[in-house]
Amino acid sequence: MNVMKTIHFFLFFFCLSCCLSLNAQTPQKIGYQAVVRDEKGSLIVEQNINVRITILQNELAVYQETHSPKTNRDAMLSLKIGDGMPVSAHRFETIDWSLENYFIQIEIALKGTDYALKSTIEMLSVPYALHAKTAEKLIENPQENDPIFTSSVAKNITTTDVANWNKKLDSTDLETLKNDMVFLQKNKTDTTFVNASVQTLEKKTGIVLQYLVAQIETLEKQIADLQAANAIMEGLVSGSLIKDIDGNIYKTVKIGTQTWMAENLRVTRFNDGAQMNYVRDSAQWRDRQLSSNGAFLEPSPMYCFPDTSIDGKIKYGALYNWNVVDGKQPCPTAWHVPSMTEWSTLCLYLIAEGYNFDRTTTGNKIAKSMAVGNDWEYSDIEGSPGNTDYPEMKNASGFSAIPAGTRQDNGDFPVFNKRATWWSTTPSSYYGMKTASYTSLSYNEDHLTTCNPGTTLLAGKSIRCIKNQ
Repeated sequence: MNVMKTIHFFLFFFCLSCCLSLNAQTPQKIGYQAVVRDEKGSLIVEQNINVRITILQNELAVYQETHSPKTNRDAMLSLKIGDGMPVSAHRFETIDWSLENYFIQIEIALKGTDYALKSTIEMLSVPYALHAKTAEKLIENPQENDPIFTSSVAKNITTTDVANWNKKLDSTDLETLKNDMVFLQKNKTDTTFVNASVQTLEKKTGIVLQYLVAQIETLEKQIADLQAANAIMEGLVSGSLIKDIDGNIYKTVKIGTQTWMAENLRVTRFNDGAQMNYVRDSAQWRDRQLSSNGAFLEPSPMYCFPDTSIDGKIKYGALYNWNVVDGKQPCPTAWHVPSMTEWSTLCLYLIAEGYNFDRTTTGNKIAKSMAVGNDWEYSDIEGSPGNTDYPEMKNASGFSAIPAGTRQDNGDFPVFNKRATWWSTTPSSYYGMKTASYTSLSYNEDHLTTCNPGTTLLAGKSIRCIKNQ
């Protein structure tokens, strides 16, 4: 059975093609480029495809044409709308662009004419060069019937007035003005008016320049935002980025057979939409987990940020208590909180592949290759994250550990910028008390600690999600 394949394509830009003929007729084509991928996200490179383009005015098709372009080595197709093979009797140059609500419908088929509808794009503004075609139809001398205009002083502006406005001073004019000012000063004539005029001109020129600079800065920011959005889209498609239920975007890294988040989790809701409890105050963090007689209660799911600034939340992520991890799903779909077995797999792989700071393959000395940034407190211990030695091994694994610290059950943050701690899903016990295992790096240790059975469930620790296998 012939199953239609889904074609993915991403619009990079959509612009006018300025195809002027020698007799200066209005351009009648619209340039279009897109990157084409198959249903697996693979690029369609250097392959002939069929494209059907329909111009819609609201839901009515006013023009339709087909193209048979070949994608280039970057999987990009390029064509000119208005230059294809017309499907109906309608003609592209007869479209009345002065009307509203125009859409461009794009359909693509890898083989034959088995088109798949992929995108309908609203034309939020009609290209100027196309709309200019309508302007050619205006009568030669249009009559102004606007009663407001008729009663205004603008009605009496003449072509001579306009010509005078458009005049500009040349070097001779400037020299004459200079001589006039000298003459006035020599004759002790009041030059206040002349000076005020020059100052006004300088002020207006400065305002115009400030406006132009502001417009350029705005356009540069818009371009940067579009480039960033495009990079995020590409990352989400390729899997190098992942998004949580709150819309936060995270980098990922593949280490051996495992794929990890390269950032600490900062989500505030579970995957089912249930809200976690934000608790910043130390007393509240402690008291919410104690009964009236001082005994520990089963804690509710709580989180906080060790750095509450906008940049700090992204950099360090959040700290969560055990109830966020225990039997719940704070990670994005198809990801989960790792077990101690999965943490051990990571540790053993890095050791075996030479990620120890001294590049040996025995002994656990991988802390340097897992840590990133200059936020770790200084240490003179060889190979530790806090030491500046072995710079070539700093975060060599790409795991990007950051010292977000931990939150004690009393609500304090004693080791911020000294340690990185992450929950596992593996429960444990300590002298009969229910605890949970976690993993940690320290600023003054050269190894990754992967067995800590005595951790209280009331503490706050980071979460690193791992992709399901």
